[in-house]
Amino acid sequence: MSIHQLQQAIPPPRHPVETGSPKAWRQVQERLGTPLPEDYKSFIDQYGTGTFQDFLAPYNPFSKQEDRDLFLALDTYHQANCRVQAKASRPWSVVNPFELYPAEGGLLPWGSTVPMAQSLFWQVEGPAESWVTVLYHLKTGEYEVWKLSFSEFVLKLMTRQIESVLLPDDFPARHTPIQYNQPQALVFYP
Repeated sequence: MSIHQLQQAIPPPRHPVETGSPKAWRQVQERLGTPLPEDYKSFIDQYGTGTFQDFLAPYNPFSKQEDRDLFLALDTYHQANCRVQAKASRPWSVVNPFELYPAEGGLLPWGSTVPMAQSLFWQVEGPAESWVTVLYHLKTGEYEVWKLSFSEFVLKLMTRQIESVLLPDDFPARHTPIQYNQPQALVFYP
């Protein structure tokens, strides 16, 4: 399955915002210290910043919105980890039993639900194209591991081919066309 099947099922916006370029992607991957999955990069280039059904929000390393920024999400998890570890009597992780990236086999966030009750991570192990998705419930610590690429996971989730005990039963809505919604422009009044 590829990004093309996702595009056929859920067309990208005509004018995506906050997309990448080959040079920008090289800089992102250098900053992260790892290559990213090609289908994810293609997705960001074609869809930009936004949400599926105003519920599933992929992180974008080019986003100016704090709640959509990939780097800020990773930094936030690391800060939370430091606070938790400072209070814990034994080693602990906010994504227990996993560690956060850059630890070997650590989790790298790629999205969340709105509001941020569940987070989606790649488990960074092996080539980027073989990374699995970990759906993690932040309050309960429950998680599911899906051996699907980014585009496969998103497509199967949005077309109700994934049954998750961690996501609401009504997501995605059964009788609503599946859409990728871009953020609304902010309007400032004098």
